[in-house]
Amino acid sequence: MRVTLVLVLLCQLAHASPPGLTPVGITPEVTPVAPPPADEGLPSYRAQTLIADGIAAGLLLVAINEDNDNSEALAKLSLGTYLFGAPLVHLTKNRSGRALASVTMRIGFPVIGGLLGESMRPKPECDTYYDDYCQDDLVGPSEEMVVGVILGVLAASVVDSAYLARGEAPKPQPQWTPTAHASPGGFALGVNGTF
Repeated sequence: MRVTLVLVLLCQLAHASPPGLTPVGITPEVTPVAPPPADEGLPSYRAQTLIADGIAAGLLLVAINEDNDNSEALAKLSLGTYLFGAPLVHLTKNRSGRALASVTMRIGFPVIGGLLGESMRPKPECDTYYDDYCQDDLVGPSEEMVVGVILGVLAASVVDSAYLARGEAPKPQPQWTPTAHASPGGFALGVNGTF
């Protein structure tokens, strides 16, 4: 291997023109190697998911303050915006996995919060005389359940914007440098770099 490489180097040196004898008007062609395009990463888009959640909250507040038939439609629009607003933002950033995680969280956290809140609901002590009255008290969502659902909604929004909508740093580009080392016993060629 060394002999072949040395012969190739000697042949190249023999064919090289002496300095100053390069013909006029002929320039050697050198094609520069363009570096690969730099990966810029993905900037954070937390503000966009928070805006979607803010719109959902605003629609809900308007629906609560309305006393007409539009309040139910606004409440449904608010729920749809909460469930699908931020996941659509994830999809526009080509992050379908995070969009699915966002929808799952936005459904799961409020359900878990509501169940935990309902489990903390105090049970009234009933005797036989007021049994019907006590049963009426247990109908409908409790305050604890409502608080649990609200906390679940807030937790889903915070986790979505803080974790799922964070940006990504640029991935390091592979870099390499050729190396050559000569010694009295021969020489070595190699490549150093990060890949």
